[in-house]
Amino acid sequence: ALLKATPRGGSSKFFTAPTPDFKAVFLADGWFQAQLLAPQFFFYDEERMLLMGPEIWSQAIAREEKLNTAEMRYFRISATPGAWWPDNPSPGTRELYDSLTDNATGEPDFWNAVGYDFVRFNSHLGPVPTGFVAEKLNDRLSTVVMTDWALAPISWDEEGIATQSMFVFTPTEEGLSPVDPQDLQDKIDRAYRLHNIRMQNM
Repeated sequence: ALLKATPRGGSSKFFTAPTPDFKAVFLADGWFQAQLLAPQFFFYDEERMLLMGPEIWSQAIAREEKLNTAEMRYFRISATPGAWWPDNPSPGTRELYDSLTDNATGEPDFWNAVGYDFVRFNSHLGPVPTGFVAEKLNDRLSTVVMTDWALAPISWDEEGIATQSMFVFTPTEEGLSPVDPQDLQDKIDRAYRLHNIRMQNM
């Protein structure tokens, strides 16, 4: 019903080409559930859709050593945000790697980056006097500029509301890969061309 795919020739096994009035869908569920849902779009001949997921996708994928190649074809046009990018070339991320290497504690993960960033952020924030009211703390937070985050950068406004400039990834056989906007657009355009050709042949 979502894709507006209707039975063809009176058979419930075959459907006419879907005609959805949208080009992207947000699958607001976990990565395991997304792996079950994504093939359904292809079953109904809808392989043009941009599949978007929440950050819990990237968290789950980061824990997997390698993703199934066959399943990943369902996610070649997809995007999911993430706060941690192991291959981030930023100084903060590289310094975190160097710090853990020097201490022989292995490669960092999201939680290492959280602790590392907020210890350094606290030094940027400076001492908070006794009796400091929330309004003054929020004002102090909004003026802190830290350019060497290990995580995706975070900033605060004068109301104390934090905003994080998340990375955007796509799932691949090797794990999470940063989305290249032009490459993603090219994949979408190609999917539309191939879809139109296949529908004409049918």
